[in-house]
Amino acid sequence: MFPDRRAFRKAVFTIHTWLGLHLCLVFAILFLSGTVLLYSPELRQPLGGGTWISPRTHAPAASFGATYDAALEALDGGRVYIISPPPRPWLGRVVSARDAGNRETFLWVDPDSAAVLGRTGPPVLRNTLRKLHDSLLVPLAPVSMAVSGLSLVLLTSAITGLITYRRFWKGFLRRPAGTDPRARQSAWHRLLGVWVAPFLLISSLSASVFFLGWLGVKAVTPRTPPPQERAWRLPEGFDGAGLDRVVAIAQAAMPEARFTSVTLPGRRTEVFYVGGIDPQAGALSNAVAVAVDPADLSVLGVSRAAQGNLMVPVKTLATLVHYGSWGGVVSLVLWTLFGIMSSFLLLSGARIYAARTAPARAGAAASLPAAIWAGLGVFRWAYLLALLGMIGFPLLQTVL
Repeated sequence: MFPDRRAFRKAVFTIHTWLGLHLCLVFAILFLSGTVLLYSPELRQPLGGGTWISPRTHAPAASFGATYDAALEALDGGRVYIISPPPRPWLGRVVSARDAGNRETFLWVDPDSAAVLGRTGPPVLRNTLRKLHDSLLVPLAPVSMAVSGLSLVLLTSAITGLITYRRFWKGFLRRPAGTDPRARQSAWHRLLGVWVAPFLLISSLSASVFFLGWLGVKAVTPRTPPPQERAWRLPEGFDGAGLDRVVAIAQAAMPEARFTSVTLPGRRTEVFYVGGIDPQAGALSNAVAVAVDPADLSVLGVSRAAQGNLMVPVKTLATLVHYGSWGGVVSLVLWTLFGIMSSFLLLSGARIYAARTAPARAGAAASLPAAIWAGLGVFRWAYLLALLGMIGFPLLQTVL
């Protein structure tokens, strides 16, 4: 297809440049929003603080029942739906609930004393960033699917960049030399690309797993049989002692499990789910859950990730690496640095394009925005349409 290697490299470079130019703005949005979303638990905290605790490494000492009673007392007429484990060693348990006015609320409870540390409303900032990262604020399934599919484009861009930069493994830590600003800028772009290449490859591959979900390739675990019919959501007078009984029943069904969360029925057709991990299973398939029927507290079923299809461990791994949670604080810091560096990589590539095309744009302004706008061609109208969607859909939802 190509007469020689030079033609092949030129074609690869053309693909790399075209993708980088036409999608640099979209990828910049995704990288920056994704980097901030690494701190989702912190984004949910009140501005005045008060929900932080001393970092802990041990399992919560307070029972689920004690946490449930404390949350109900703080809600004063509300309903508790989910008790989640502490998202960080320095944060408390998260209790998802509805207050007496049926408004969504979250309580932060000390995992050892069961004292309510604070109360927050819906995480508006985090939810907005999540929508921006997942669908560019356009709540349509095709848009979310297209954004997820950009993972393949990112993968292509990373691979073509490595092919273009021959012998990229050399000079990995060598500072680019030279006095020519344009050449030095290109050298820094290539070197920065090599530094973040592992992150780009991991991010794109993990995101492609989520894209497979849109195509119907999903993680599947055994289903739980339906519960008995009943006329109530929870038994009358249900309290923390009752919840501890439910957890004890789940523990008896799975003695080896370490339970970290409880989901209470939200409707009359739902059941208790006691979730956790099985330390004896592999790290990618150790999630377990026990379903308990509220009608007679019988165990409806035991769900093990190890019994699921191949996509269960694949999606678990993809989730861990994509959200930077595979190594605790270490991975959080690394993913933050890589996310910022990836954003700078996009900016440096755009600047190189501007410098390269400025002489050819007879009398045109050599500014970066002008160069990108000129290089987008007909795709500039697609960006304008996307911008209108990002602004229009949230406004429309607010009005309706």
